[in-house]
Amino acid sequence: MNDPNYAGFWHRFSACLIDIFLIILSANIINKIVIGFQLSSGTGGLLLFILYIVLPWLYFTIMESSTRQATYGKKAVGVTVTTLGIERISFGRANVRLWGKLISSLIVSRFHSRWNDK
Repeated sequence: MNDPNYAGFWHRFSACLIDIFLIILSANIINKIVIGFQLSSGTGGLLLFILYIVLPWLYFTIMESSTRQATYGKKAVGVTVTTLGIERISFGRANVRLWGKLISSLIVSRFHSRWNDK
């Protein structure tokens, strides 16, 4: 088994910036299309809410579990997502990985806001 080379902070940070940019760009394009169809405010609002939840979820889980093993941002900085055995991760593992990152981010941000309140 080969020892994996782990990506450092700046590689991960750069990949994250690229991915966020691509997701926001895609969401804005879809938003313009939705507004172009002149959906009722309730339907359009619900569609956009779903879009901003579903788009990032599908982007990260499908891309990281695909044969590419990376999002566009990760590929741009040379990072691939693998198991410890350097194999491709499953869609389920990519899903758990994404939700784990989101939950830990919420916990850290909540802790950070309480720390700054004191």
